[in-house]
Amino acid sequence: MKTQAVVSRLSQNCYNNKVVIEMNCLICVGVAQRVMCAGPWEERDCPVCGRYRISDELILALMDQGQIFDVLKVRGWLDTRRTEGFLPCIQSPEGLLVTVVEPTSTPAQVK
Repeated sequence: MKTQAVVSRLSQNCYNNKVVIEMNCLICVGVAQRVMCAGPWEERDCPVCGRYRISDELILALMDQGQIFDVLKVRGWLDTRRTEGFLPCIQSPEGLLVTVVEPTSTPAQVK
């Protein structure tokens, strides 16, 4: 009986015949739906960032390094891929991460 209730609840949350679960967006950390997909990917459908996939390997690497995405850069990259007719899949973080600039110990001089 309990199993039947879980199956019933899961079947109500389908998107194109895929099970979806409420999660966080891996880009902006807002509320998003996790779309179950095959392979070494995490797929999300965010109301702001849209639908995309990120490789499991990249997610783990970013977590290990304490890196985060630059939200505006990633959204722009995703939009470009969508105009090409593809579901965007992020495998490499090149150019998509927040760049931290260390402050200098001496103030810059204006000439």
